[in-house]
Amino acid sequence: MRTTALAAVAVLFGVAVSSSGCSAFVSCVNTPAMRVDSPDRSLSVEVFERDCGATTDFSTQISIVKPGKVETGGGNLFVADANHGAVTAEGPHHVLPMMSVRWLPDGGLRISYPKAARVFLRKTVRDGVRVAYVET
Repeated sequence: MRTTALAAVAVLFGVAVSSSGCSAFVSCVNTPAMRVDSPDRSLSVEVFERDCGATTDFSTQISIVKPGKVETGGGNLFVADANHGAVTAEGPHHVLPMMSVRWLPDGGLRISYPKAARVFLRKTVRDGVRVAYVET
């Protein structure tokens, strides 16, 4: 009886792990590519590559953070990837090409990114900052 119960637990654990894509065991790594401070230095924009292992593509992510803080989670403003090779990522950090981030005189942000990128997150306001996006 005890052996049957242990086998049932093992099977349920295996099903849970396989259906979750092992996400509970994957640790993502952020590699900073660029940081741009706001003109008043109250906020920073961090552009980084996020790598969550072999089952996912690299992604380019952007977060608004406090100065000196490094993003350890996912991007809170913009997330995109190379759309299965439609865009060729550049450089050692696999960041999407033609990416640019610029603070505007009114305190807003302008983010440019390649039109062929696959976008997962594109917020227009974050921490009181308005964001304009341009597809290139």
